[in-house]
Amino acid sequence: VHRRADLMAHVRQKEALGVACRFGRFFGFVQLAFRLLSPGNVVEEGGFSKARGRCGLSQSAISKQIITLEAQLGQKLLDRTTQSLALTEAGRLLYERSKRILLRVATEDLA
Repeated sequence: VHRRADLMAHVRQKEALGVACRFGRFFGFVQLAFRLLSPGNVVEEGGFSKARGRCGLSQSAISKQIITLEAQLGQKLLDRTTQSLALTEAGRLLYERSKRILLRVATEDLA
């Protein structure tokens, strides 16, 4: 009886770990999606403050994500002026490809 209880506890631990890993991968995927789509969302919405609603993040958090992403990629993703925002060519490519990939992943998960 004692061994069976130990075995069942071990199985429950492994199941819980599996769920945590799947959730972690999903959460990581969601974080990556927000990071990759942030520059395009800012331009589509017409600015950082308007993109807050779409992204569910503060204006400063979105800005920091984009700055970090630009540093990691070694590419400028947004052309920022006092009057306007526009995606650079690298930003446009990243946004378009990210949307395609995320859409494909989402539709495969639903199938």
